[in-house]
Amino acid sequence: EEDCLYLNVFTRNIESCETDLKPIVVFFHGGAFLEGSSSLYGPRFLMTEDIVLVTVNYRLGIFGFASSKDGKVSGNFGLKDQNMALRWIRKNIRKFCGDPENVTIMGQSAGAASVHFHVLSPMSRGLFSKAISMSGFSENLWVRGTRGSFEFVANKMGLLKNTTEETLSILRETSSRSILQSLYTDSLNLPIHEPYLYGVIIDGEFVVDEPMDLIRSGKYNKVPYFFGYTNKEGIIYHVFNILETGKLLVLTDFKEMLPKDLDMDMNEFEDAIKSFYFNSEDPSEKNCENFVDLASDLWFRIGYEDVIKAHAKNGDMLYYYRFSADSKMNTFKRLSNITAAFTGASHEDDVRYLFNSDLTPNIEAGSREDVLIDKVIEFFVNFIKFGKPSDHWPRVTNDQMFFCDIGDNLICGKNPDRDRLDFWNNLYKKQGLKKAL
Repeated sequence: EEDCLYLNVFTRNIESCETDLKPIVVFFHGGAFLEGSSSLYGPRFLMTEDIVLVTVNYRLGIFGFASSKDGKVSGNFGLKDQNMALRWIRKNIRKFCGDPENVTIMGQSAGAASVHFHVLSPMSRGLFSKAISMSGFSENLWVRGTRGSFEFVANKMGLLKNTTEETLSILRETSSRSILQSLYTDSLNLPIHEPYLYGVIIDGEFVVDEPMDLIRSGKYNKVPYFFGYTNKEGIIYHVFNILETGKLLVLTDFKEMLPKDLDMDMNEFEDAIKSFYFNSEDPSEKNCENFVDLASDLWFRIGYEDVIKAHAKNGDMLYYYRFSADSKMNTFKRLSNITAAFTGASHEDDVRYLFNSDLTPNIEAGSREDVLIDKVIEFFVNFIKFGKPSDHWPRVTNDQMFFCDIGDNLICGKNPDRDRLDFWNNLYKKQGLKKAL
């Protein structure tokens, strides 16, 4: 639907707002800019704290991210919806005891990438004071789109006319259900070897330049930033494949694994991947957990630390986490009994320690799950309130990639998963290209 810009506001009190304003966190859901809803993120855990929570819906898929080759359909409408939500919050949130001068924007996956684009966008200047990105940044390979999705959709439906105006007029008279049904099979593809049909583009308004160029220029919204990833992001692809086919995902087409910015001989690429990730064996169900690390790196790690290093050079306040907690709260990987046995935290698992859903298990007081939820809430709410997850959390510096691993214990160190990042760095260097990580 296009009519989907709705906000859910959760507050503990609306009676003493004149004298007691609370920190605000605004959450943008994930779903590859294609699907998802704020209704999947309940307030039960976060609202044990004295804050105001706002969850946001925004236009998705063709309605949120279509763009035409001539620029007359500008694109990034979903991000502009989020921006409008932030403007509404700044104007009205005092009525819910929220402090408009203490707003943290937070997102997961596509929502996390959205947060980074708000950090970089002149349109969002002054609308927030802190940022949290969970498993997503502007430079992830699946985030960026290309102009022309508008023409692609119209052509697929047999409605493409001579001008954008004519085509737009006809599409506006077509039901949203008809448009979505015609695109369903294409919509599920989330490529890294070619531009994403519904990705974010440089529109000259919300996204005014290449993200890395904006960061290097220092022309963006410099705020304290908390960000990270799960240690087994790639479990998500096994889960999706099992739900669709009943089987684990076995890699057969290495072309789909080749990043679009890495110009490399396919045979050489396949040999390198097999050697590093699969111990020189062919991918199979027997080594399916090896695929998890490959998918994690390709979809969520390539480009990640480039972004962090660029921000750090500007002196930004940066706090980095890796999430490895593994309990009954890891509800996403437990959608399948097969992946439930995998170790670690899948993509989407970390956010379930912050938000309840229909999948949230019964939580007994004092249980391991209860303790982990309290710990995760403490770190995130500390950042929401004070701009730092804890007094003991080291800040990323210009020359040190400090991080903390969130598991049963908080373990801090530097350079997480360095061997895997070095593997991709070396592939890029061999091609004479910029560092990937």
